[in-house]
Amino acid sequence: MPRLSRKYLESNFLHLIIQGINQEYIFQKNEWKSIYMNIMKDKLDNLKIEIIAYCIMGNHAHFLLYYENINDLLTLMRKVNTTYAIRYNKINHRKGYVFRDRYFSQQIFTENQLYHCIVYIHKNPLAAGIVNCYQDYLFSSFHEYINPRSRKFLTSDGLKLVYR
Repeated sequence: MPRLSRKYLESNFLHLIIQGINQEYIFQKNEWKSIYMNIMKDKLDNLKIEIIAYCIMGNHAHFLLYYENINDLLTLMRKVNTTYAIRYNKINHRKGYVFRDRYFSQQIFTENQLYHCIVYIHKNPLAAGIVNCYQDYLFSSFHEYINPRSRKFLTSDGLKLVYR
């Protein structure tokens, strides 16, 4: 059975998971995690996409995104993953694929699913035993949620983002 084209997704909220090929630790060093996030932020320019939550682990990363146009999302992920793969291969003197298949995506339809996804993403470092507290992990959006100046609030009105 052929996979469903992402162009036919019904929700504007997606939980994305990217993973290293053969479960390689493509984000093992903090430097690589920073490089990936910097590429992501750079490629977000001029696209109507919001990062609601993220967590970059050693061999995979989670993103909860809101997008208005699926083509923007497809463009973003292609550019980010291609740019990172080129850099990763150059830094590590290697050739070939960096990411396993295409990224996994799960649609979010309800406010309850949205909240659970945010918690799930932020719990990853604890579940993996990397840290004992959420605050101790630097490569997730958890800090943005606890910092009152950059905090994101969600409404029950159509799952829209509201910034204070």
